[in-house]
Amino acid sequence: MERSRTAAHNRLSGLRGTVARRRNSFASRGERAATSSSTTRPHGVSVPMSIGRALAISNDPVDRLLLDERLSTSGEFEVEIVEDLAAGLNAVRQRHFDAIALDVSSAAGPNTATLGDLLDTAQESAIVVIGDSGDPAIGLKAVDAGAHEYVPRVQLGTDAVLKAARRAVARNGRRVELDRLANIDPLTGLLNRRGLDELGGRALEAAERLGSPFTLLLLDIDSLEQINYGFGHSHGDDTLRETARVILACIRTTDIAARIGGDEFCVALTDRSPPPETVAARLGRKFDQRNEHRDGGLLSLTLGVSHAEDWSGPELWNLVDEANSRMIAARSTLA
Repeated sequence: MERSRTAAHNRLSGLRGTVARRRNSFASRGERAATSSSTTRPHGVSVPMSIGRALAISNDPVDRLLLDERLSTSGEFEVEIVEDLAAGLNAVRQRHFDAIALDVSSAAGPNTATLGDLLDTAQESAIVVIGDSGDPAIGLKAVDAGAHEYVPRVQLGTDAVLKAARRAVARNGRRVELDRLANIDPLTGLLNRRGLDELGGRALEAAERLGSPFTLLLLDIDSLEQINYGFGHSHGDDTLRETARVILACIRTTDIAARIGGDEFCVALTDRSPPPETVAARLGRKFDQRNEHRDGGLLSLTLGVSHAEDWSGPELWNLVDEANSRMIAARSTLA
């Protein structure tokens, strides 16, 4: 049932009490969840308790209360409320939100530049736009601009916002998972070329902006062809998976590792990473230990290194090419 804004104003004090009571109730649930990782349903079925985080952005006090009430009503979301987009963007930069409700001014319409700022900053959040009910073109423009759902403002007093947030989170979750899978090498679990291009490119841009170090290591398995020929391709696949595990054990979790070719791996060392010589020494020790205790072909790597300062405004793949040239030169000296 629709609520007029006059009725909503008349209910302000009541809503404040309702929201406070529900927020206290959900806080109590959170405390119980902290002491127990699951809650028990009838017949002894134990299920995990999971509460998402939602952000509501509105400069209207009535709309803020309605958003808070409706998003909090089921206990699915812990709700944070801010009054303007600047505060919302600041909140998004500091923590992740599963869903974001953006209340757009009816006079301005769906400001796609403003929505674009939010979409760029909260790339893994589901976005629900709140706008005028009388003009369906507003909803279409918002969705075309990248929002996941649109809700007319006159429906703020109903369950429409909560239902839209649920749909948006589910749809966005599928998109994020598909994007993740598209960036992953299925054999090793490392990034693939697409993933390196995306995440490595961002890391390089950040390093240039902050003036911090950025180093690329290109690693090539020396004997994969012989392993495939002598022991079979399934053994070769095991070798690739083993190499990926060794690489991950030798770098920080914040560094970037990718398989970019059949037997080629790339590692991006970012700010505060150990120097490449340290990483190379770790890799050498790990493979020496492996070769001492394993049959099925000895493993060794040839490495090439490039640094962002080697180039003026370097492109990621320029650095990969430079590391490849140095890897080839290193191999020729060992031949």
